[in-house]
This record gives sequence, C-alpha cells and structure tokens, in this order.
Amino acid sequence: MILDLGDGMTVWARDLVLILDAACARGSPDFRRMVEAHRRRGRLVQAQAQAPKSYVLTAEGVLYASVLSSAALRARLERGVRGAV
Repeated sequence: MILDLGDGMTVWARDLVLILDAACARGSPDFRRMVEAHRRRGRLVQAQAQAPKSYVLTAEGVLYASVLSSAALRARLERGVRGAV
C-alpha cells in the first residue's frame, strides 16, 4: 500500500518506521539534531508549501516532513489496511 503524505509525497506503507507529531518533536534537542543530520546527508524530503505537521521516517533512512498531521496519516494507514483485507 502507498501512503500519501500530502504535497505530492508518497511512501510505501511497509517501509514506515515511525510517524512523529512535529509540534511535540520540535521540543526535543535530539529530534532537532536528527532532522539536521538528515538534512546534511540529503535524506530530508520537505514540502515547501507550509510548515510540517508531522515527520515520517522510512526503513531506507529518509525523513519526510509532511504537511498532514500524524492523526491524519494514521487514519489513512488504517483505512488502507482495512480496505486491503
């Protein structure tokens, strides 16, 4: 199943490692270091339209900054899984 992250970004659902709420994660110095490390390595994919509401990390080590909330992404995943059964 393909998960649409919004703003033209998609990932394979099977490759998801985690989904983080951006507002909660921004308060963590470790999270900020992780984002900067991904940016330096060219492994951060970020929509330009608006500030990210969530971050998605894949098994390939790519960090996506999504314009959709973590709750919206979770709902899309759950709908997709139920639809596949």
